[in-house]
Amino acid sequence: MSDARATSFGAAAADYEAARPDYPFDAVAWMLENLPHGSLRIADVGGSGSAR
Repeated sequence: MSDARATSFGAAAADYEAARPDYPFDAVAWMLENLPHGSLRIADVGGSGSAR
């Protein structure tokens, strides 16, 4: 990642982190339940705010 992208939030980074909601516990628990030992599950649960 370029330095420009890594620092793109600038001074607002702390505000973003403080205001960003956590993932709902129940949703995370659902994704992880009943997984066989050693299995992996990957989910892209973030969003950009725009659908294309």
